[in-house]
Amino acid sequence: SLQLTLSTSSNLSSEPSAANRSRGSRCEPGEYRSARRCCQLCPAGHYVRKPCSSPHTRSECKACYPGNYTGHANSLRSCLLCTTCREDQEEVSNCTSTQDRKCQCKTGEFYCDSEHCLEGCHPCTSCPGATLHTCNATRDTEC
Repeated sequence: SLQLTLSTSSNLSSEPSAANRSRGSRCEPGEYRSARRCCQLCPAGHYVRKPCSSPHTRSECKACYPGNYTGHANSLRSCLLCTTCREDQEEVSNCTSTQDRKCQCKTGEFYCDSEHCLEGCHPCTSCPGATLHTCNATRDTEC
């Protein structure tokens, strides 16, 4: 019966509500949808502790705890866990609240010549004689 009441009301009162509905259906850049409202994203290094209570306002954001991060403005309900370097890797850059830890194969011991090295690092080849190229994180030894 609520729809019937809206459809029988005058054009003057139904047009603004229709306009508000259509405008509210799509959030602005930098916003996300939560419970039929558009809330502003939390900045990198933070997560959404509590979504906004009125449209187009900032959510309650909380800083990531050490060992966690968010790299971009977001609507996440928790931060992401920082990557842990494997035994055959070394840390290239530390994890911060806005950037994940970066790892590479241990220089001079292991290498990986593919982009993500999900299969792991390979042990460097040792040369019995002269070395043309010394093993590094992304390239094996050339004898």
